Amino acid sequence: MTYREQLCSFLETVSLANELLKYEKEVAIAYVPIEVAEQFFDIFRPKEIKFTDEFNRDELIEVSIFSGYLDIAVNAVIAAESPPISEVLKILKWREMMKKAQALLQRLNSSNT
Repeated sequence: MTYREQLCSFLETVSLANELLKYEKEVAIAYVPIEVAEQFFDIFRPKEIKFTDEFNRDELIEVSIFSGYLDIAVNAVIAAESPPISEVLKILKWREMMKKAQALLQRLNSSNT
C-alpha cells in the first residue's frame, strides 16, 4: 500500500463517526483518539522522499495543516479527560478535525483521478 493509499484509508476512517465507533469496539484495548493520532504520524513522513513523491506541493501543505488540526483535536480530548469515543465525537475540535479529514480526502481523491 502506498503512503497515499494509507493516508486516504486513514482519512476515511477518521472522518466517519460510525467507523470510529466500530474501531473502538474492534480494538477495545486501544484508546481510539490516541491510536488514530499515532496511525497518522506513522503514515505522515514529510522528510521522506518516498512519502513526498506521492503528493504535489499543495497536497503536502494541506496534509501538514491537517496534522495541526489532528494535534489540536487530540489535545481537546485529553483536556476533556479522555472520554469514550461516543463523547469524543461531541467535542467541537474533534468534529472540526473530522470535517478537515473529509475535505482532505476529497481533495486527494479528486487529484488522484
